[in-house]
Amino acid sequence: MPAGETCRCLGAEEDVNFGDATTLRADAEQGSTGEPVWSLIKWDLSGIPTGATINDVSIVVNVTNTTAAPGFDLFAMRIGWVESEATWIGPTANSTWEEPGVTDPSDFNPTVLGTMIGAATGPLTVLLNSAGRAVVAGWLADPASNHGLLISNPANSNSLRFDSREATTAANRPRLSIDFTFNDVDPPTSPPRLRFVR
Repeated sequence: MPAGETCRCLGAEEDVNFGDATTLRADAEQGSTGEPVWSLIKWDLSGIPTGATINDVSIVVNVTNTTAAPGFDLFAMRIGWVESEATWIGPTANSTWEEPGVTDPSDFNPTVLGTMIGAATGPLTVLLNSAGRAVVAGWLADPASNHGLLISNPANSNSLRFDSREATTAANRPRLSIDFTFNDVDPPTSPPRLRFVR
């Protein structure tokens, strides 16, 4: 499924919203400013049936600037944010992060859900780990808890860039792929396994 909301937060321009940017970035120290930049991304999961069992979850992005290990990690956001308002300072025009730059665990869960290492330009598939699958299952059980993901790594200044949902080419926009088993069937011994892609 294509991303429903994407935004990047730039330390050098802390009060500027980049919700309409065509490129997302992650970098602990941008070469042009020396300041960090992180990205936020979120998907609408309403197309997946309630009660589905999550088997695998992957994210596909189109890398435009490569990075090396250790890459950039994915974290579940704990509070909501607005694509057209979020900045380095806060998630909305009228609120602030606990600490600027989404660095406090009050704003995000510090458990790593997966890691982006874009060694080459073009499509990159990131498979979420068991913690990531559990987070997605939690979003399905409680849609109000779905605040998307933070992409960051304060220890990596080797910039990663990839297309956002505003990219001109639709195929290059971030996508979420969920392989799930639908249990609400008759007979229950043979539930169909399906893949949901947006």
